Amino acid sequence: MSGFGEVDPRLVETTSCPTNIACIKYWGKASKKMNTPINSSVSVTLDQDDLRAVTTVATSKAFTQDRLFLNGSELSMDDSKNEHANRFKTCVAALRAKACDRI
Repeated sequence: MSGFGEVDPRLVETTSCPTNIACIKYWGKASKKMNTPINSSVSVTLDQDDLRAVTTVATSKAFTQDRLFLNGSELSMDDSKNEHANRFKTCVAALRAKACDRI
């Protein structure tokens, strides 16, 4: 597994999800109370045999920093203008907040 070094396989998870293409985009809620949309939306979900996103996550107490690899290349986590890195940091912070008592 590129970039992770020696990691206990019990601390690695991989998942995939299909690609969804919005043909008519959802623009928000008409009613938050009723959870109804402002407009209808139409989308197409592709078969995972054709196109999918695959994500692998590894964790270890030995890791000294968070690292993000996108399409096989490591992205800098220090670049505040890097949208991918910022989204990744937000997700990791939310995961840590939920899992802090389990690690």
